[in-house]
Amino acid sequence: MHPLKVALGVVMLAATPLVSGRAVGAAGAVAVVPPACAPGQLAVWIDTQGNGAAGSVYYHLQFTNISVHSCTLTGYPGVSAVNAAGRRLGRPASRSVLHPTRRVSLSGAPFAEGGPIGLGATATAVLRILNVDNYPAARCGRATAVGLRVYAPNQSVAKFVSLPLLACTHPTAPFLSVESVQPRP
Repeated sequence: MHPLKVALGVVMLAATPLVSGRAVGAAGAVAVVPPACAPGQLAVWIDTQGNGAAGSVYYHLQFTNISVHSCTLTGYPGVSAVNAAGRRLGRPASRSVLHPTRRVSLSGAPFAEGGPIGLGATATAVLRILNVDNYPAARCGRATAVGLRVYAPNQSVAKFVSLPLLACTHPTAPFLSVESVQPRP
């Protein structure tokens, strides 16, 4: 093959902006974008140090990478209050558009010969729980929830997070809202 054709082929390959999930920079360096987090890679928990304001309490839902592989989360978690039988109470959380969605990379847990020796990075999403006493009893249908069913963004497998709270069972009484995942400060 002619040397000029080979050189042009190499230049064209280096100019390709995305090759199989890898971004190619100007210097030819390849930046690998980690895949989306799988359910088994995440521990989901809640920081119970909530902040109250104007008839609501705000909590931070945490998504911690417990695997040794890096992964990413993008978008909104799905959140519902559940009773002791695991049944959903009322409406799922609405989406708050306070922050734009962004891809959050979560590094994997440090690894030693025997396995993981710590936890990986954590992303957070703010969860707002409205005081259900703000609704008339007939419009709310108050019930006690034992916790939350939480789906990490773009996942179909839920995790249970224990958090006793008062919930509304009526579908027209929104009492939960959640923001998109963000890097943990």
